[in-house]
Amino acid sequence: MSLEPYVIYPGVTGANLVGFTGSVGDGATPGRFSLTLHRSAELAATGTLVFGDNERECVVPNCRVVDARVAGPLFEVVLEDRRWRWQFGGAYGRYNVPDGGVRKSAQELVDLLWLELRETGLDTSLFVRNNFPEVEWDGENPAEALVAILDELGYTLAPSLSGSWKVWPQGTGDIYTAAGYDIAPSLTQPIIAAPDAIRAFSGPIQYEAVFALEAVGEDTSGVIRPIDDLSYTPAWGWAKEGDDMAGIEGTYTRGGQTLNLRDLARSCVRRWYQVASMPSGTGAESFNPPGYPPTAPPVEFWNAGGYIISSARLLPVCNSPGGNKSYGYRADAEVWGVYEQDELTGANTRPGTRVKESFSFDADKAIVRFGKPMRQNNDDLDEILPAELYIRCAMEIDTPETGYPLSYQVTVPTGLNNGTGPEPLAKPKLQIRYQPVWNSDGTANAPAAGQDYPSDTQDIAQQLQTAAMERLQAYQAQTGGTQTFVGFHDPQINGRVTNVSWSYNVGSAAMTTIGVGTSASKFIRPNRRKERYEYRGARSAFSLKQDRQSRLAARGLRT
Repeated sequence: MSLEPYVIYPGVTGANLVGFTGSVGDGATPGRFSLTLHRSAELAATGTLVFGDNERECVVPNCRVVDARVAGPLFEVVLEDRRWRWQFGGAYGRYNVPDGGVRKSAQELVDLLWLELRETGLDTSLFVRNNFPEVEWDGENPAEALVAILDELGYTLAPSLSGSWKVWPQGTGDIYTAAGYDIAPSLTQPIIAAPDAIRAFSGPIQYEAVFALEAVGEDTSGVIRPIDDLSYTPAWGWAKEGDDMAGIEGTYTRGGQTLNLRDLARSCVRRWYQVASMPSGTGAESFNPPGYPPTAPPVEFWNAGGYIISSARLLPVCNSPGGNKSYGYRADAEVWGVYEQDELTGANTRPGTRVKESFSFDADKAIVRFGKPMRQNNDDLDEILPAELYIRCAMEIDTPETGYPLSYQVTVPTGLNNGTGPEPLAKPKLQIRYQPVWNSDGTANAPAAGQDYPSDTQDIAQQLQTAAMERLQAYQAQTGGTQTFVGFHDPQINGRVTNVSWSYNVGSAAMTTIGVGTSASKFIRPNRRKERYEYRGARSAFSLKQDRQSRLAARGLRT
């Protein structure tokens, strides 16, 4: 039976239609349809486009005229499908970012953007929901933001002509077939070199830690020492010396200058506190933080040649607002303890009171510097004692063999045996964070028997597994190219069929052409260099100086 094509749109009749072309693809770009008409046509600005033949019919609702021009005796009109509306709207928010924002899953972000587009009926049954992509939107176009999230996770947004939508994993879905209507296809089967395994690895594991602080000062030579070991410590001891350091007399020489000891004492005594110990630490030097080591065998501290805990890379971590545990939302490091709260009465705070005074942290020397003396009073003995202070922060642990931080890794075999090493897949934004519940004395609440300290290990491990499996799909060679059919057809756009186009001129047959993707995960391989660059950038931002070993020698974290 011969096919009889037709095109219907408000104002278009069979008498004034000369030609028709159309193209619809995945993503946010609107489908476009061009109608060539006799100039007598008067089209509606919006309406439903229908094209088909005596066997099939394609219906495209909510189209809009976006261009119209005269071409001699003809009239050319361009329509766009409902996605013409997606150029408007704006998305705002900071989600899953390391230094704040709100924690939302990929599914929640997709739902939020879909709502902003004023759309309904999105099928996400094939979508993995347990990812937490990092996004910052400041009036971003919601359609572009949606496609970016899906593309990052290895998915595509596929429309149907009727207006329904479905999220497909890239590289999945059936290729359209219509026996008896297909013309010689132009399809290929690529040959891809593949590794024996995919190894997805996270950013540096972060361990939240609480360090006890020790009052220190700068000696005349520039060396940092506990205040009782300073060369200018008075015979009567610092406990009997006021903050004005009136009893400190004498001078010293540095850099060819003669300086006053009193000024030196005022600048640092009871103002400088250095990391001294970790009350909840373990290991040879009791500096392994709670939760370590989850992915490596027990090792000695750096003095014994084991893993290095770097004071140069203390990255503050805190809970999210409202007291809910949200891993990786960082804020300023906090200090708490026992210190003089009321200068008039000399009253000390309760243990665990957070310090509200401003301070700075010198990561090179692991010293907390306060803007004023921090002390506590001993009224019974009429003494001024250093404050009892603790700093809460986070640390990363570097392997001595490479100098790179300890990370979490997931390896997925490809099922091949080509004799290759695993292909690395860097995911620097995925970081496991251990965050214990702390007591006022700097110790952490021990986990229940058989449990570990609180962390998001399970969540990160699942996301790494998903990333590795997505990369694995890139090595599953699939048929790609184009295929043409006689007549108007409406194939399902999915993770493999990426676009469909139609053409028809009065007096000739209508044709439908589909485009089939050549890679199961088209976003992965081009972005490999970008991922490695991001990892190096994240690493270099907190990289250790070349003299780390010498700075972290002798006395713990002191120089």
